[in-house]
Amino acid sequence: MVSGYGSNRGQGEITVDRPGKDVVLILSSYDKTLWTVSNNAANSLTVIVSGYDEPSVEAVGTMNAYKVKPGQFGYVQSITDSSFSQAMGAINKQINIRKLSSFTHVPLGQGTIDKVVIDKVYDDERLDMDWPYPEPGPDATFVLDTPNGPRKWTPQGPKGHKDLAASFPVYPGSELEAVAADGTTLTIKENGTTTSYPLPNNFPSFSWAKASGLNTDDDILCIASFGGEGFFYRFDLKSKTWLDAKSMNNEDVGQLIYDKWDKVFYGLGEMQHDFILVIDKAGNINNKIALNELFGASRLAPKIGSGASTYLIPGKNHLFLVNINMVLVGHSLQGMVGAVWTVDKKTGKARLTYRAQVDRQ
Repeated sequence: MVSGYGSNRGQGEITVDRPGKDVVLILSSYDKTLWTVSNNAANSLTVIVSGYDEPSVEAVGTMNAYKVKPGQFGYVQSITDSSFSQAMGAINKQINIRKLSSFTHVPLGQGTIDKVVIDKVYDDERLDMDWPYPEPGPDATFVLDTPNGPRKWTPQGPKGHKDLAASFPVYPGSELEAVAADGTTLTIKENGTTTSYPLPNNFPSFSWAKASGLNTDDDILCIASFGGEGFFYRFDLKSKTWLDAKSMNNEDVGQLIYDKWDKVFYGLGEMQHDFILVIDKAGNINNKIALNELFGASRLAPKIGSGASTYLIPGKNHLFLVNINMVLVGHSLQGMVGAVWTVDKKTGKARLTYRAQVDRQ
């Protein structure tokens, strides 16, 4: 596969130097591109060309006859991006291949010609549409909410059932609204009655109070705001009073989940899910688990905001990061588990332990 971004009317010059081989050349581009292809004695050459804006192909020389077929996929950014998975799914249905022998990305700048010679096979497991490969996980279980009720899961997949459907988790406390037009009021709905609790005058106002969680041991609602410094607010649901607000030190979390085993909160990083904060019941940040790039996450899940979300579920010795994708089932969208990463609480190491088979088709 050769893929290019570039500007409108970019040009790519491809030489296939695989004598005696049967070759499938896949061309992908973002903008309108003129691909020029020459065949150096390949036994057969099939060119599949696709992109967002009508790419075209020209042959070089009189002995370079080959077949050109339209593809049903768009621009492929890289082999670690979800665009590669989506393209490979379409390609597999079209010509029944699951692994490429090479991938090259070219800039396709306007006024220049990018030249690529295809003359070797690269031993890179990421060229396999089944990558990333899950690792064995620990002996553990957790529970997922589904449209059919709670279901048990292990790090390796469903336990005692085949239900991959999932509802987006509602964490205790997250259903309470901590948003107001002036950024200074907590709104609680109980038994059909709505009550507002303004922040004390000496408290910082809410910026984006997106994450809230309930300390179920002490019945204290905690709210994490982000944007700027960010603050961790505590509200006593028994006495209906504000306790305090402590700095989040510019750490943005989008989920706040109480761990009944370790008696702490876990805050999952908002944008790239690349860290987990460990926050004690008093609102002090005790640790930051750096997840870096969750193994294979960019290949498995579309980018944030495009129908995929990752949720954190605490367990006794591990944390489970569950990726839920929105999939069209019949005429409606349904949440489906796409992957599970298991994080060791002690070491902070995250492993991909489950990948839905449906993602590999």
